[in-house]
Amino acid sequence: MSYLSQFETDLFISYSHLDNQDDTPWVTRLHKDLERRLSQYLGAAIEVWRDSRLQGNEFLTPAIEEQLAKVAVMVSVVSPRYLLSDWCRRELQGFLNAGGMRPGTQSHGKSRLFKIVPTPVEPRDQPPNTQDLLGYDFYRVDQENGVPRRLPDRDPRPDAEKAYLAKLDDVAFDIHRLLKQMATEQGQSSNPRGAGDNTRSSTNVNVYLAETSSDLTASRDQMRRELLARGFHVFPDHELPREVTEVDETVRRDLETCSLSIHMIGSRYGFVPEGSTHSIIWLQQELASGQQNGHGKRPCILWIPPGLEVKEERQLESIHNLQEQLRDESRFELLKTPLEGLKSYVFDRLIPKPARASAAGKSPDPVERRRIYLICEARDFHPVEAIRKCLFDHGVSVDLPLREGDQQEVRLEHEATLQECDGVLIYYGAGSEGWLREKIRDLRRARGLGRSRPFSPLGVYIAPEATESKQDYMNPEAIVMRNFGVFSPEDLQPFVDRLAEEGAAQQKGVAV
Repeated sequence: MSYLSQFETDLFISYSHLDNQDDTPWVTRLHKDLERRLSQYLGAAIEVWRDSRLQGNEFLTPAIEEQLAKVAVMVSVVSPRYLLSDWCRRELQGFLNAGGMRPGTQSHGKSRLFKIVPTPVEPRDQPPNTQDLLGYDFYRVDQENGVPRRLPDRDPRPDAEKAYLAKLDDVAFDIHRLLKQMATEQGQSSNPRGAGDNTRSSTNVNVYLAETSSDLTASRDQMRRELLARGFHVFPDHELPREVTEVDETVRRDLETCSLSIHMIGSRYGFVPEGSTHSIIWLQQELASGQQNGHGKRPCILWIPPGLEVKEERQLESIHNLQEQLRDESRFELLKTPLEGLKSYVFDRLIPKPARASAAGKSPDPVERRRIYLICEARDFHPVEAIRKCLFDHGVSVDLPLREGDQQEVRLEHEATLQECDGVLIYYGAGSEGWLREKIRDLRRARGLGRSRPFSPLGVYIAPEATESKQDYMNPEAIVMRNFGVFSPEDLQPFVDRLAEEGAAQQKGVAV
């Protein structure tokens, strides 16, 4: 009995029989594993059909055409052998014809056709109706010699089985979501035959998870898996084009719908679309940071795994240029953390945390218990005392950098305080322009070290002696205050006012 009452078969697997003629038949295993995992997701048994008898030299009979009309979802195992099989092409076209090409091969805007790729096949060589589909690659490229290895039987690495099961889980999860959507659209209970519902409710929030290089495919798959499991919609949900103009149009369109974008930067430069001198990895990053610069509402998060070894000259140059951009602009955020740190940072941005409740019966002062990190150069410890006292008088706890200790100890304490503080005030006095830029970069690095919230507030206090760079300094992210004379508490008023506003807003949120 099928999961969907409107169809006799929930899933049809189309494949070339030559791809299953191994000592351990690969398609046979895929069939069994996919059926089992889908049933687990749906909480009910499903009907899966795979033609195990035909040899690819028969005509597509009316009986088979009729059967294809009763199939809910088709999985095509696209391989070089599949492309050369007339029978496979007829099966594919038969499914499309049976679906009517009306809305028949789509449901809820999603294709009812899925593409599994066990061996690399250029998109332009694939059947036209599969070229734009998001493929599930069941192979990994050997980083030493560039040879693709099918998972898990032809990949000698010890984690090949784990990688295969993870990719299988991606396919099963996406198909199960589609089947549930189809059940809802067709007026069927969302829990047919008493099936459990393992799908979290959708957040209606879109996230752009950029295509990356082959060495970070597994990391991207993990990120995508967790975004989907939390109910977020992930783009691109289709194969990106191979021509630069089409890439530009497609990526811009997808980005416009998304709340933030995530870009994983690996050791390889990546595929270069026709008509471009930049890889698709960097094209996506440039488009995302450009839109962020124009609208200011869509965070662009770049991630580089710790200890990344880059050997390709073009990739080294691109990463160097990226780091240089961080000196003068903030269109994007660069994180250098383990993957778990990236996940935490992304979900903290996407999922707002509830306001903290105050102690029972107590109305906190707007700036009570706020912790500000007052960053200054060693020569400025004496002049910042007046600022420290002023903030303390407003009920603020103030931390200063270590006065003593070796370089490593001072650095570790600096990074720890950046993680723990609420806001930051940089005192730009004796320090050079280069010193100030380094401290601004430290704030961005703190996000990459695991900080999950913005610095609030963030200020730069510009003190004597006056220089041209100090007079010209601007920072749209920070409250900039200048006084080249004797300090007065009024100098800090914009910063204190922001503290009070945020404290009042927090009280209001708690009261609600």
